[in-house]
Amino acid sequence: MTKEHQPIKVLDHGFVRLVDYMGDDASIVRAARVSYNAAWRTGDNEKSDENLIRYLLRCHHSTPFEAGEIQLEVSAPLHVIRQWMRHRTWSYNELSARYKKIFEEFYIPDADKIGTQSKSSKQARDLSDATNAGLAKREGQRSQIRLNASSCFDTYHQLLADGVPRELARINLPLNTYSHMFAKVNLLNLFKFLQLRSHEHAQYEIRVYADAIYEIIKPLFPIACKAFEDYMQGARSFSRMECEIVQRVKKLSPDTDALYLNDAEYLKLSKREQAEFCEFMGIEKKEG
Repeated sequence: MTKEHQPIKVLDHGFVRLVDYMGDDASIVRAARVSYNAAWRTGDNEKSDENLIRYLLRCHHSTPFEAGEIQLEVSAPLHVIRQWMRHRTWSYNELSARYKKIFEEFYIPDADKIGTQSKSSKQARDLSDATNAGLAKREGQRSQIRLNASSCFDTYHQLLADGVPRELARINLPLNTYSHMFAKVNLLNLFKFLQLRSHEHAQYEIRVYADAIYEIIKPLFPIACKAFEDYMQGARSFSRMECEIVQRVKKLSPDTDALYLNDAEYLKLSKREQAEFCEFMGIEKKEG
């Protein structure tokens, strides 16, 4: 029988709960060692298992990580679920508003999580305005969001009362309406999801779900998760041009910044690539 796991609360009304899982770190080891027809378990050698798992992830030998799977129960706003479903390697079963009347539950962001549209990124928000005046303005925006969602649900309930079919009455509901789904994924594709959705540039609302999922899986796959932190979550890949720059500039000196910024390969990078490279290398780029 499946053990009943406690949900982790996310946002104002959402949650993530582990429903079931298959495998552990040993499952990854077993799947890998069959490649060379080795005895997958010749004794308890945890260090050997750890080294193998870390080697697999570091060198992109990824299929053994598909030996682990998890199934989650999720309650999340529609706009979060639609982002989630861009990860097409998952298997989803979601509540259908054609079959069931939607419960009136919608997401209202906290004032300090609203911010303004970022001027440097088309997809991000700027949360730097944390002044009292700024937060007061955000509280007003929270009220607008709540009023709109309540109005949409009032219309939804009225349409249902007038006999409008559920499949049409639902089209009036806002994107912050909570939905409910079961989602299943193997460990490899979960790592890819987490690498993107737990990143600091991911939208806050899906990032907190990713963080909750990671809290769930760390005790299940502790060695694999540590490898994920070292080789995926906390790693950065270099382009060919960036590799050549780093290889040529072997020794640090007072002129290191100038050596990087005047390098022929550096000048081939786009402005965004230059900014990201300087940030990663700890270089203060001086304009002009």
